Order: sequence, then structure tokens, then C-alpha cells
Amino acid sequence: KMITEFEKKPQEFQFPAEDEHVKKDLTIKLLPLLDNWLSADNSKNTQFKGNRLAAIHHVRKVVGNLLDEHKFDEGLVVWENVLTDEAMKRIMFSSLGQHLVKRCKDGEGFEVDLLHMLHYKARKGYESFACRATFNKDGDIIKVEEPNGKTFKPAKSHDSKNDQRWWEWIKQKVRTATFISTQLLHLSVEHYTWGNYGCTALRKFLPKNHAFRIAFSVHFWRTAFTCSVSAPLLYSKRGLLSRVANVEYEGGLEQMIMDNLGNFKFGTYTEDLKKRGVDNCAFHVGTTDGVDLHKIIVDYVADMIDVIYPNDKDLENDEHMKKAYYFLFENLKCNLYQSKDLGLYNKSNMKLVWGEIVFHVSGLHSSIGNVQAWALDPSFINMRLKRPARGDGNADDGKFRWDLVAPMEANYGVVMIAAFACMKSPTLAQDWEHMFTGDHAKDAFPSGAPDAYIKLRKSLDELEDVIVTRNKNLDKTREFTCDDFLPSNCELSIAG
Repeated sequence: KMITEFEKKPQEFQFPAEDEHVKKDLTIKLLPLLDNWLSADNSKNTQFKGNRLAAIHHVRKVVGNLLDEHKFDEGLVVWENVLTDEAMKRIMFSSLGQHLVKRCKDGEGFEVDLLHMLHYKARKGYESFACRATFNKDGDIIKVEEPNGKTFKPAKSHDSKNDQRWWEWIKQKVRTATFISTQLLHLSVEHYTWGNYGCTALRKFLPKNHAFRIAFSVHFWRTAFTCSVSAPLLYSKRGLLSRVANVEYEGGLEQMIMDNLGNFKFGTYTEDLKKRGVDNCAFHVGTTDGVDLHKIIVDYVADMIDVIYPNDKDLENDEHMKKAYYFLFENLKCNLYQSKDLGLYNKSNMKLVWGEIVFHVSGLHSSIGNVQAWALDPSFINMRLKRPARGDGNADDGKFRWDLVAPMEANYGVVMIAAFACMKSPTLAQDWEHMFTGDHAKDAFPSGAPDAYIKLRKSLDELEDVIVTRNKNLDKTREFTCDDFLPSNCELSIAG
């Protein structure tokens, strides 16, 4: 049984209605009903009392324990001074922005170009998220442009209060645009494309005792369930995200999601880095931690395929897998892939396609959903962003909060999204050798866990140590701690 979304539209897709890993979980199934306290009236924006520090204290007191953001015991990722110019570099090269940033056409510096967001309809009285932020060759922010051509440049302490305040406002706009862009990619691409189709291919076409399904089902733990819960929360008209964001549903949020689905086509992680021109950017975390993890995972998938299918004939004779492969070929738009003819059913193509699927659900997914820190400071982003009524930033007339504290409705909505995205799940660092042992696996893996799995465990342990060391020895190529690709922080599936 399948659930259909965006029915009769070009972006229509389906996901399983039931999850083989979930029997009963009423708390989570009722989650969509728990957000009804958030205002459906976009004109209602309840202000926090007191200044920014008071607002931060209030948020952390009320919801801080929902978000396991601070890891003082590990000495890892702790965000401080999130509103500074220096933090913009961290956001774009060691946080969510890593998935958007690209090299400028002239090769001199980098940019995050979100000007296309002007095409998504903002609600009356709210600001469009459209903007383009430019960074120099060292990753330092140098300007932000708006669709009308207006340009903002970094304001210093000797500049007027007006210039300083507008610079802080435009940075919040960039941060918010980055947040909503990446979270919709997270939802539509990581969950409903890579995760959903990989999960569906396993369950729809491979018997439960199939060696491939036994070996890789852990990477799709609770995937169908998460898709089912996410639907009413994050992309329905009455959902949490629709009521929190400052864009209309039709022509706005819905269109963003459909564009992500429509624009998707199969490609590899390393090809994406190269296409964006950041493959040789030493301070982009994807070129170090990300590429390292990618290699480990795709090598593991390739090794396991060799174990399950010692030669091409074994694969050719597997009609179940052939159906699964061509299901993926169609839904991942592999026909648009330029580097190789993926229309051929062979081990080489199997390794490429399944390697990327498993990397996205068990490696990349956490890096695009790691948003706890974004929720704990209500000045970090503002999903109900408004433009100051007038350009005089010197005026404290009470008509605009120049400390940029977002309304409670906007902040608590982000908190709920972050809490849902960061629910505890098994990680890459945990051992799942039991999947290869026991009665369920004795025919497929009579000798227990294959050498490919033992090799994976060793490689992940070594990468854990490497990334921890990189985070402890910060330098010009590693200015900020980052645990996005740390195996102990990477969810094994897209369950969160």
C-alpha cells in the first residue's frame, strides 16, 4: 500500500503507507496534532519580552533540553557569537550553507545565490527571502545583493548606527534564506527522493530473505514512517512549516518543494562539489570530512555487492534486483546522468547508484539536517521576516525590533522542526553486525558478517579519530569545529 502526494501533478510521488520497522508509536503519529497551538494567522507575531539576551534565556529555558546541541564533554561543536560576520563563513562552509555555496564565475571568491526565491510569493506585509551573498577567496563575506540591485557591505563600528543595523538585518535575511532552502532540500531530496526510493525499492521488489535487503535494510530504518509523519508537518497547507514561514502555500512553499522534486536528477556527491567549484576549497567541510566519508560508504557498498554477486551472471539472473534497479533508474532520473550510461543493468552501475543512495541516507543526510543551533537563538533566523518600515536605523520608535529577535511563532516553529529533525536514531558509529547473523540471515550470510562489513567498521572508527583531531587542531583550513560527517553523529537512516 502506497501514499500518493502531489497527485496528478508532474511532481507526484509515492511512499509506503506502513513501515516494517514501526509497529506502534502513537506519540509520533500524533505529532502533527501537537503543533496546532502555533498561530495559523500570519498577522499574529507575539514578541518576546525583554531584550535579545532575555529572549535567548527564555527559549533555552523552555525548549533547550529538547535539543542536544552543546557537546562540551566531547569538545566539539558549540556555536558562539552566531550573528557575527565570521559566523557567516562558518554557516556557508561548515554548516547548512555548504550545500548551496559555489565559486563565483570569475573564480575570485564564492557566492550563495538565492535571488530565484523572488519568484515564490511572500505573504502580504512580509519580506521575500531573495538575496545573493558573496564571499572573498578566504570565505569572508564581502557583500549581499537584493533583486532590486540594492547592495549591502559589511558595516564596522565606525559606521553609522543606520548602516550597522541594516547590515545585521540583511545577514539575518541570508541566514533565513539559507535555512529554508536547505531544509526544503532536506525534505524533498534527501527524504522523499534518495531515502524514499531506496527504501521502496528494497521492500517492493526484494523478498525479506534476499541478501541485499538483509545487508542494507538498516540504512532505511523507519524511513517510510518518517516520510509519513513529515507529510502533514512540513509540506501540507495546514502543516507546521506552512504556518510558520512568511510565504504563501500555493505559489510559495508548495512550489519550492515541487521545484526541488522537479529539478532533481541523479549525480554523485563528488560531482556536485566539482560542479559548484568547491571541490578544491580547503575550508569547505565537504571536501575533507564529506569526501572521506563518501569514499568509505561507496567502497563498502561496492564490496558488499561483490559479496552478494560474485560475478555479473549472478546479478543478471536476479530478476528481483533487476526490477528494483530499474525502479530506481526511473525515479532517480538516471537517464539524465551524463557521465555514464546507467541504463545497463550491471554490477558497475549497481555500485554507483546504490553507493550514492546509501551515502545520502547514512552520510550526507545529517549534515543538511543538523539545525539544533539555529533554533536556540531567536535572532539567528526569522521565518516571518519583515522589512524595516523605513530606512532610518537610528530611530528607536518601537515599530521594529532592531535586535532582530523573531516572534515566538517563528522561533518555536523552528524549534519544533529542529527537534523533529534531530530525534535520536542509530548512527554509523554503532555496530549492526547482528543483521548478518541469526536465523533470518543464515542462508544469505552463513559465515556471519562478511569482511566488507569488518572493513567498514575499521574505516569508520579511523575517520572518527581523524575528524576529532581536525576539530581539535584548528587552522586556516579548519577554522571551525564541525561534526556533520562525524560517524558518531551521522544517523544510519533518514529517521529524523
